[in-house]
Amino acid sequence: MVTDNVLGVLLAGGLSSRMGRDKALYHFEGRTLLERTWSLLTSCLSHCVLSVRSPVDGYPVLLDDCERMGPIGALMTALAHAKRCGFSGILALACDMPFLSADLLLSLLSAYDGKALAVCFASAKGQCEPLCAVYASQALPYVQASIAKGVYALRGVLPKEKVVRIVCPEEWAFRFTNINTPSDALRALELKKERKEKGLSE
Repeated sequence: MVTDNVLGVLLAGGLSSRMGRDKALYHFEGRTLLERTWSLLTSCLSHCVLSVRSPVDGYPVLLDDCERMGPIGALMTALAHAKRCGFSGILALACDMPFLSADLLLSLLSAYDGKALAVCFASAKGQCEPLCAVYASQALPYVQASIAKGVYALRGVLPKEKVVRIVCPEEWAFRFTNINTPSDALRALELKKERKEKGLSE
C-alpha cells in the first residue's frame, strides 16, 4: 500500500496565544488534546512524529524552528524530513480537533494514491481543511515557494487540479471542531453533551 510509506505528523507547536496556555496540554474529557490526537494518529500509521518547537518527553519529536509562520512552517519542516527519510508523504494533523475519528483518517489515506500533491476534506463549497490532510513529499517545492513569497496561508498553496478533495456530508462538520480559545473548549464540551443526549456518535 502507498500509505505504508506515509509519515504521521501531529502539529502541536503553535503559540496558543488565544488559549492563554499550551492548548496541546488542555484536558478534554479526561485526556489532553495531545494525548487524544496522538493516540488517534498512531492507531492509523506505524511511523509518527510530534511537530513542536521544543522537546516533549515521551514522544518522538520533529523540531519546527520556523518562527512566526504558523502551520505552513511546520508543514515545510515535516515534508523536508519525510523526503529525506524516504516517505512518500505525510498525514498532517492538528492537535486541537478532539472529535476526529480513525475512520476519517483512514478515508484520507485510502484516497491517497501517491500521485496527487494532497488529499483533504472539503465542504460542499469546496473549502479544504488543511490541518487534517495528506501531503505528498512532492508538495515541498510549492510550500517553499509560498513561504519565499511571504504567503503563509495554507489554502491555495497547491494547484487545485493536484489536490484530491473528499466532500464531507453535513453531519461530518462537527468532526472538524477545533479548540483555540477557552470559549471554544466550552462549546466543544456542550456539543459533545448535546450529541450524547441525542444518541449521536462522538
